[in-house]
Amino acid sequence: AGRDPNGLAFPMGAQVSVNQDGETARRAARMAICGLFHPVPHPYYDSQLRQLGFAAVADDLAELMPAGETREAMSRVPDEIIDTMTITGTPAECATRLEDYEGLADEVVAIRIAQPNEPAGRAAYDDLFELSSLAASNHGGV
Repeated sequence: AGRDPNGLAFPMGAQVSVNQDGETARRAARMAICGLFHPVPHPYYDSQLRQLGFAAVADDLAELMPAGETREAMSRVPDEIIDTMTITGTPAECATRLEDYEGLADEVVAIRIAQPNEPAGRAAYDDLFELSSLAASNHGGV
């Protein structure tokens, strides 16, 4: 369209589950992935799982989540899916994970995954703010 390609930015969105307790962050990410299949499978995420090679998991979630079998559905989501589809862990782990996007995306827009038993208000975002600070100090900006 006559624009300078060097002037274009490539932002991307990423689901981010960040918590001081990495396992809590992983449980929240697992629940968020399952939630994409309730009350019915979301066509985009169902297709994405299948394209990434996780068709059996997509089949399981498409059956279990509409039936209200959340606990069983969560047990079917392997860590590999969490690591492929989300940025998940402690603030430091997530900051390191952001390095995977260097050179691929100009900006990563964090789609924050709520954490279990998180405080109300601004305090719920403290771990995300810490992640942002770590990423900025490691790479000169987020």
